[in-house]
Amino acid sequence: MSSVTTSTTSRKKGCPRTTFLALAENGYLKGVCTHTSVQRKGVLYKRAIAAANLILSYPLATPHYLSENLGISINRDLSIL
Repeated sequence: MSSVTTSTTSRKKGCPRTTFLALAENGYLKGVCTHTSVQRKGVLYKRAIAAANLILSYPLATPHYLSENLGISINRDLSIL
């Protein structure tokens, strides 16, 4: 995660960390190994995958667009996307 953000607070918080791991483990991040040590299936994990798929289908998506289409509030885990 340190290769994506230099913010130590973002690296320690649960939401951005789970988002990053979900994307990394499912091959959404270029240059990041897709090694999975534990299979995660929580709400944040599923939200990250849904948001990534939405961004891939609509590259101009803004955090507001994602929030409306995923039914979630705008928060820090969206910024990692």
